[in-house]
Amino acid sequence: MFNRVINWLFGCRHRELSRVFTTVGKSGFTKQHRVVCTRCGTEYEYDLTHMRRGKKLGRAVRSGNNARV
Repeated sequence: MFNRVINWLFGCRHRELSRVFTTVGKSGFTKQHRVVCTRCGTEYEYDLTHMRRGKKLGRAVRSGNNARV
């Protein structure tokens, strides 16, 4: 509980988001639109109809020397 309050006060606000990414499933029909917070790497669903982010999907997988997770 205490950690949630601290994260709410001082944590990432997810205001710097990437462009919209569209992923297609193996069948070729399953599409998912998502955006990623460029500061902390948290992924969100993105609703193209209402042009806003949806539910939290988790952390993005980063590779390379400049990973900030």
